[in-house]
Amino acid sequence: MFSRAELKSNAKKVLKQCYWKGFAVILICLIPSFLVAIPNLSKTFVLNHYVLSYFSGIIVSVFLYNQLEVGAFKFFIKSNDNDFETSNVFYAFKNSSSYFKVLITQLYRYILFFLWSLLLVIPGIIKFYAYSMVPFILADNPNIGTKRAIELSKKMTAGYKGKIFVLDLSFIGWFLLGAVVVIGNLFVLPYYYETKAQLYLKLRGNALINKYCTYEELNLTPTVNDISLEK
Repeated sequence: MFSRAELKSNAKKVLKQCYWKGFAVILICLIPSFLVAIPNLSKTFVLNHYVLSYFSGIIVSVFLYNQLEVGAFKFFIKSNDNDFETSNVFYAFKNSSSYFKVLITQLYRYILFFLWSLLLVIPGIIKFYAYSMVPFILADNPNIGTKRAIELSKKMTAGYKGKIFVLDLSFIGWFLLGAVVVIGNLFVLPYYYETKAQLYLKLRGNALINKYCTYEELNLTPTVNDISLEK
């Protein structure tokens, strides 16, 4: 259905047109994490401070980062339609309904992953990849519903979780190289995000062809190519 080489090649083609905008989107997405991390660098480690930092990180993740992550994926998905608006990163904040539905669905996704991880490492990893398309699905339609987003992600990734895992492993070299420079990985992330967007586009196309979902459900308009594939 897809190959790592194809996904990465397509990602590079898209990024030739929007790399620095993608980089800006990544920076915006990570600002909440920076706000939590920077004050901690000047603090002496004590238990109370560690607990406070841990909970502040959870709060920031739930109320800001998860929504910005969906918006970042929205940008990298839409970049394939020559839509390079960095404002897409704020997509989940466009109204209160979208914001809270993204919040609930993303939170539910992480709770499920955490509970599966309590069993054993392997089941946790499997479920992580089973739920990995949820933020992409929300980027298409934040109002799709929590259970439906989880269900659709599981269908999209069925039979492909191993390939997705290997795809992630293929970036280890890039991230190790980026780690040589203090902020080097920031320059790798647009490539990683766009590659994962390419993956989602493949899995989404497969889901549409196999009628796991409808175009309307993902706020999409069928194209001539899509229609011809279904016949």
